[in-house]
Amino acid sequence: MSPELTEMTEELRDSLAESNDLRAQRDLPDGLHQDLPESVYHARILGIASKSGLDEFRRSPAHYRAWIEGARERSTKALSFGRALHCAVLEPERFMREYVVAPDFGDCRKRENKLARDAWTKDHRDCVVIRNAEGVAQLGMIRSMVRHPLVASLFDGGTAEVSARWTDATTGVKCKCRVDHYRPDLATAIDVKSAEDARREAFQRSVWNYGYHRQDAFYSEGLRTLGAPVANFLFVVVEKSPPHAIAIYQLDEEARRRGLEENEDLLKSMARCIARDDWPAYPETLQTLELPRWAQ
Repeated sequence: MSPELTEMTEELRDSLAESNDLRAQRDLPDGLHQDLPESVYHARILGIASKSGLDEFRRSPAHYRAWIEGARERSTKALSFGRALHCAVLEPERFMREYVVAPDFGDCRKRENKLARDAWTKDHRDCVVIRNAEGVAQLGMIRSMVRHPLVASLFDGGTAEVSARWTDATTGVKCKCRVDHYRPDLATAIDVKSAEDARREAFQRSVWNYGYHRQDAFYSEGLRTLGAPVANFLFVVVEKSPPHAIAIYQLDEEARRRGLEENEDLLKSMARCIARDDWPAYPETLQTLELPRWAQ
C-alpha cells in the first residue's frame, strides 16, 4: 500500500472512530459510569458542559465553540505528561498495555542509532510512547505516591476514573466530569495534579490560575446531583522533580463557595447561548481600559 493510501486509510479510520465516540457521548445517560473509554468521555459536543469547556466558555462563548470544533486543540507536553502519570497511578494495568518508555538511542545522526530508533518505533507504533527522561520522572513520582502513607491509604479502595453525566437542575444544561479516584465509603473525591512546586503558596496560585476551585465545586455538585456522597474533595499534588515531594490539599468553604457561584453564572450564560444558538466573542463596542489593579 502506498504511503498516500495508508495515510488516507488512517484518516478515515480516525474519522469513523471520532464519530462513534461522539455518538456514544451524546447517548450517554445521566449517572455514574465506570470503564468508560477515555475517547468517549473526551468527545466534545456543543452544549455539554465540562470543567475544560467552562474554562473556554469563561473566555468567551466563541472560544468555547471553537474549542468544541477543534480549532483551538492544544496538545501540550505538560498535558501528555499528566495523562500518562494519571494512567500509571490510577489504571496501572492499562498503562502497562498501552504505554511504553522509549530507550535512549544516543545520537540519531549516526546511522546505526537512527536505524535502531526507527525499528523500535515501528514495533511500538500502536503504543503511546513516553520519552526516556519523562519515564524516569514518572517512575519517581509513582514511587513517591506509593510510599506516601496517606496517599497509599486513599487509593486503597474505591474506583479510578469514574465518569459522571448529569443535568444541571437550574439551567437544564447537560454536564459531565471524570473523577480521578472516588471513595464512596469515605465520601471523598480525589484529583491528582503534577506540579513543579507543590508548596502551599505555589499551589494557591495554581488554584486561582487554573480554576481548581471551580473544578472542586463542579465535580462535587455533579456527584451530589447523582446521589453519590461527597463531603471531601482532595488534591494530591506531586512534584515532577526529585525528591518528588507530595502535598495534599482541601479547599476551604470560601473557595468552594466562590467556585460554585462562578459555575452557576457560567452555566446560566451557556444556557442562554444554547437557547439562542448564539456564541459571541468579545464586546463589539468601544471599551474604556484602566490600569490593572496591581499597577494602581
